[in-house]
Amino acid sequence: MGRYAEIAERAANKTDIALAKELAALAPLTLKQVEELLPTIRDQEAFNALMKVVEDETDKNKQLSYLGKHLETVLVVLKSFL
Repeated sequence: MGRYAEIAERAANKTDIALAKELAALAPLTLKQVEELLPTIRDQEAFNALMKVVEDETDKNKQLSYLGKHLETVLVVLKSFL
């Protein structure tokens, strides 16, 4: 799992509980009906896959940013050798 997977899972669980409480307060649903409205394991797996893509892209963007910041320095050094 990615570095954010555990945090995302805890946040999702807290959100599920809060949502269940809100739904129970708004409508006369049974606990089973409320649970059916909550995300499934398949939903969680899709979310985790999405988070992995976001993490990978974030890492790539950080690397490109670092390269961009230091490319000017590299060019100055290369010019001094020419």
